[in-house]
Amino acid sequence: MQTAKAQSATEQLTRDIEELSSQLAATEAEYGRCDDQISEKFAEQRALMIAARVQKNKGAQAQVDRLTTEIRVMQDANLQNYAAIEELKAAVDAKRRALDREERRVRYGRVLALVELRTDAKLEARLLELAEELNSVNEQLLASDAEISAALRGLGGDFIREAMEVPYRERNCRNAVTELLLKDNAIDLRGGGWTGNPPADAAAAYKKLVQMLREVVNVPAEQAA
Repeated sequence: MQTAKAQSATEQLTRDIEELSSQLAATEAEYGRCDDQISEKFAEQRALMIAARVQKNKGAQAQVDRLTTEIRVMQDANLQNYAAIEELKAAVDAKRRALDREERRVRYGRVLALVELRTDAKLEARLLELAEELNSVNEQLLASDAEISAALRGLGGDFIREAMEVPYRERNCRNAVTELLLKDNAIDLRGGGWTGNPPADAAAAYKKLVQMLREVVNVPAEQAA
């Protein structure tokens, strides 16, 4: 549920960023056009200065005055454009930070869902159960081999040699099982003994990991770094 909410939030934030970025680009373009127009007005005004200020041409002076007014209006407008650009940049940055937080929640939420499946330690318990069953079968094999070997020895003659072969056949079977368990490093039977309660220990470790992940996934947005 939390992951779905975070995913929805990221989609909304992405749309917000796209919209704000589009507005920012349009405002920056308007700022640039206005700045170019102001430069053109200044150039036009400078061309009239000699006639207006030196030659005292009233028509030229009127145009200079008109251009001065237009330039001021355009400068005021561009100051507002500049302020809008700064606000839009700040808004985009804030949305991007929020998006980073929500994307982080989504990533952590997916891992959380995987880890939560292991908190019951059913797989570990099943593995030990199978190991105990395997050991029981092995003990039955050893007991049966010992009984057969003793019986064959009691017959004497050629059966004594057969009695000696029985343990080797059982050993080959155990070697085959060991090779199967060691295949692709599935289970390493060469390690030392185990201690504690593997299922309980695994469950405790996964529950601790779940808590760590939930602290990130469930953290309020205003508290997220």
